[in-house]
Amino acid sequence: MPEGDGTPVQVHLLQRPLGFLDHVDRLGGERLVQLDGVDLIGAGVSSFSHLGGVHFQNVSSWNGYLGRVQSGQFPIERGFATSATERLTRELILQLKLGHVESEYFRNKFGVEILDVFAAPIGTLQAESMLEIDGDDVLVREMEAPKGESSS
Repeated sequence: MPEGDGTPVQVHLLQRPLGFLDHVDRLGGERLVQLDGVDLIGAGVSSFSHLGGVHFQNVSSWNGYLGRVQSGQFPIERGFATSATERLTRELILQLKLGHVESEYFRNKFGVEILDVFAAPIGTLQAESMLEIDGDDVLVREMEAPKGESSS
């Protein structure tokens, strides 16, 4: 999010296939948001959330969800505090969803080299032509639909 002058800004997040698109009313226009460990609150049945290092999931049945909400309770079914390694992994996965991961960001925030820490899974995905390395950044390659299948 851009730094502001204190003027209220209404932001709506819409999930897209490779990230989140934000609509910032004061600025106009659209841009992709870099997901860098932000807290996300899921709304609805079975949705996942992450807040202050705690990962949790809402009740997975409609009746159970409504029952808790109507009785004034949070509809949370399970949750756990995440470790530093889990937060690092979560952030890498979120950024992979955007299609591009900058190693420098992880060096600055976590003090790690993601190409070393995640060498095995990155190598596997690279061998399957799903990722490519550009300098020390990771890029997700667009995949073609298997022959005979439509992407629409």
